[in-house]
Amino acid sequence: MREWLNIPPRDTVEITLDLLSARPDNGLAQLIVGWMPSGDGWIWLEQQGRDLRVHVVSASDRFRLRGHSTWLGAVMPAIGGEPVTIRLVVRRFSYWISVATNTGKLLRYEEVTPGRGWRLFTPLERKGEPWASLLTAGWMAVLLGPLGYLAYLRSRTTAVVAALGAGVSLLLLPLLSGCAGLPLAGWCGAMSGFLIGVAGSSASIGAVRPGRLAARC
Repeated sequence: MREWLNIPPRDTVEITLDLLSARPDNGLAQLIVGWMPSGDGWIWLEQQGRDLRVHVVSASDRFRLRGHSTWLGAVMPAIGGEPVTIRLVVRRFSYWISVATNTGKLLRYEEVTPGRGWRLFTPLERKGEPWASLLTAGWMAVLLGPLGYLAYLRSRTTAVVAALGAGVSLLLLPLLSGCAGLPLAGWCGAMSGFLIGVAGSSASIGAVRPGRLAARC
């Protein structure tokens, strides 16, 4: 209780917490709170009921966006007095947490990728986690759709160049920034969104062209 641990700066930070469970409560109980030397918050591990929440602070928190939060549902014991071991490992653009109790062990691994940007705008993701792949695909489609639309409005050549440029950028971004690569669902969503944008642009051009010809006549 109220124990402080100074962690030297390094690429990987590991924190292990051994405790006895309490009676589950609907209130929010903070188990681990991490602070930067500057005094800014860094990471929180909290319990509500039998659920655990991990929140890693990022620049999105300054804009009141959702940030990087992970909920582990019903992982804590249902009764008090049982031993629990929580291990949290944080690396650059990724983290994982394991919870070991008398009934078993749960491991959750999370990566920060460009395709998971939708998490910043989904406060109800706690219930929508099974739809993560679909949301990732939809997010990338929303991002690439306008590019396909505007590029095809200019010319087909521009659309091809834009598609190649977007693909190369999505390949290089993880390498340059150190974040995790875009998953398959993200690539499928990006390609679908770009093609939908191209199709929409083509339809709008086809609808405008007859009017132009009539005006010239």
